[in-house]
Amino acid sequence: MKNLNKILAYVLAFITVQGYATTIKFDDFYKDGDDGIAVMNRILKDVKATNGKQTTIVFSKKLYNFPISRNGDALLELKEMKNVTIDGNGATVVIHPCNSFSFLRKCENIVIKNFITRYSIKDFTQGFVSEVNAKDGYFTFKVQDGYPLLPSDDFVKKYSRRGWSWGSMYQPDKPMLKFDSINHVIFIKKIERTSENNVYKVFPKSKRLLKTTNKNDRFLMSTFYEYNINKHSGHVSVLNSSNITFENLEAQGIKGMFGAGHCLAYFGGNNEGLITIKKCKITYRDKGDLTAGVVDGVHFKNNKIGPHIIGCCFEGILDDHVNISANPIRIVKDLGNNKYKLSRHTYIVKVGTKLGVYYADTGKWADGITVVAKKHNIIETDKPIPDVIEWIPQDQLAFTTGEVWKNKNQTHLFSMDYLSDNFRVADNYFGIQRVRAIVVRSRNGIIENNTFENSNIGIWIGNEAGSFHEGPVPQNIVVRNNVFRNIQRNCVLISAANSQKNFVEQLCNLKFSNNKYYLSKTSKNRAVVITNGRDITFENETYIAPDGSTLSEKQAVKRFLPKKK
Repeated sequence: MKNLNKILAYVLAFITVQGYATTIKFDDFYKDGDDGIAVMNRILKDVKATNGKQTTIVFSKKLYNFPISRNGDALLELKEMKNVTIDGNGATVVIHPCNSFSFLRKCENIVIKNFITRYSIKDFTQGFVSEVNAKDGYFTFKVQDGYPLLPSDDFVKKYSRRGWSWGSMYQPDKPMLKFDSINHVIFIKKIERTSENNVYKVFPKSKRLLKTTNKNDRFLMSTFYEYNINKHSGHVSVLNSSNITFENLEAQGIKGMFGAGHCLAYFGGNNEGLITIKKCKITYRDKGDLTAGVVDGVHFKNNKIGPHIIGCCFEGILDDHVNISANPIRIVKDLGNNKYKLSRHTYIVKVGTKLGVYYADTGKWADGITVVAKKHNIIETDKPIPDVIEWIPQDQLAFTTGEVWKNKNQTHLFSMDYLSDNFRVADNYFGIQRVRAIVVRSRNGIIENNTFENSNIGIWIGNEAGSFHEGPVPQNIVVRNNVFRNIQRNCVLISAANSQKNFVEQLCNLKFSNNKYYLSKTSKNRAVVITNGRDITFENETYIAPDGSTLSEKQAVKRFLPKKK
């Protein structure tokens, strides 16, 4: 190992003196059986010492099977680095779910490309419903051969904040959400073991679920194996960075709810510049899997611009394939004199930040408020924020219970600089999936030239307030040249959440053109459903009913708008 470090130091010293771009071969420093994550982190540490000299690190086109590592969180972990390309060259990388593939923070001009990734252990299980007992509030679930058994109750109590994690009910014959079932995740009250090793009684929190569940329906749920001590749980994460490209990455299954972590395929937060995801793929780990991952695919929040998601293929995600949004900034105490205590320190609020205010009770919007002072999580503004309804801290509310609705009226703040402006989702294929292909809560973006098939909902444009909170109120979005096929419910849903169900003026300027909607038998001939908003236009749209006939806009676009007050 000492010789390896000497060689690496010599190579990088030569690079620094010569001052030109170079290529480093990963296999010059790695042999099968090594802690590959530790090796890669040593390489990156020395590359960082070159102070931004253009460097390319190349893998071989072969299978790398890395064991669990406690010497680093992610295989490609870059912090405060720039001008680095990491080329997998078609390599297949297998890593343990306690580790991740890539984590970037405060980086610039980074390219990661040409990898196939897999996790060494499945973190979900699946099987068939063998009995439904609505009277006693459970269904019996038999785990399929080859899928993990559930952990012990003691393990779940010790390591899971949520208790038993969520699951979903699928159709008997294909990996799609059962149409008449709950249109989201199934929260689980408790699980009882039976005398058979692979058979469990599942007690869902929703009694309605049992009314629509039948024998031979398929059920999947997240499982846990061991507590994840690593901090970065997402498959690919990029924070506080700019000019980052992920290209030609194929994820054969992504991890989801592992230990206490809530993982995502691609997570981007608080980025200063453009993040591009290009020609990437998320698909199933193994043939016969009901899901490719139990949470979101691409989830970007509070970014200055973007992301751009171009030419990708997504299929099998349990939650949204793409979610572009912003988390609200939460006021937990109005201190008076234009001073406010936030729920936590947040990077995106600084002196000079322009704030937007969304009132989740009325649906009203206010802006023109500027932060003039900040100390940790205390801010001062140039004028009062009127009619503040304070947040109840989340740790005081029982997760996955009705208690979370106690915050349904609370006031949302947004940094107007971090709303993922000018996002672009283009030339992608969105395949079979449980809930929504794209969720947009952002502004000033384009969704074009995509194909949507076999989703529950194609595109949802709207904010969220109630049990979950994401925003801001969308506006100035173009949706054009897309094709929708066999969408279970609506190809497009446009809505705005507020507890009084008022009309929301800020949801506006949405332009649809040259899209083709091939409606499913379960769509009720509704291609687009609009429950809020204004200035929503349709031009040169094509609506095809299940029987092949052409529908008019009046027939296929349904508006259920609240009255303006």
